[in-house]
Amino acid sequence: MRISTIYAILLVFSWTVFGFLPEVGSAPSMRHDTFSQLRKRFSRSVSSNWKECSWNSISEGKDYGLIRDCVFRKKQSNSALHVYWNGEFSVNQCSGCCKRWFFTFNGAECQSPRAIDGLVYLSYGTVWLHRVRHIEGHCNNVQRGNVRVGFNVGDCSGYGNANAYTGWGTASRLFVEEVPSPQT
Repeated sequence: MRISTIYAILLVFSWTVFGFLPEVGSAPSMRHDTFSQLRKRFSRSVSSNWKECSWNSISEGKDYGLIRDCVFRKKQSNSALHVYWNGEFSVNQCSGCCKRWFFTFNGAECQSPRAIDGLVYLSYGTVWLHRVRHIEGHCNNVQRGNVRVGFNVGDCSGYGNANAYTGWGTASRLFVEEVPSPQT
């Protein structure tokens, strides 16, 4: 590869990643300052705080309560938590039944902006439809420090108990990420 091609690639990379081009022909002290700025900007851009807890085929038959949890260390008090669950959950052997899966933070549901939940409703039948599903959201006003993020199951509003099942034959993931506060 030619030197001019390598130089062009480096210029495009620095412009794309760092938002500006390094100064060509600048004094050594200015060059050092520019690279110090680049290093600071790069370290901020790759700094993140996230965790994924995962399980293989958890096969959880609970109809109520905590399915799995993940302890996460939140670093900032003014940030939000972005969470998602990806895995199988279903209801079966019932008609007109509904179950709700939801997140808790240190044992309490999210209040801001609102609960992070999803549900499965079965109108009739005994067919057991195993499907991978995804629930995702953000929660504000979670204090910094260790946070126990839980994934739970319970009844849908207005419905009684039904046969719930979580994690049949698939990997299940509970993902937690600390993100900046939302726009106002």
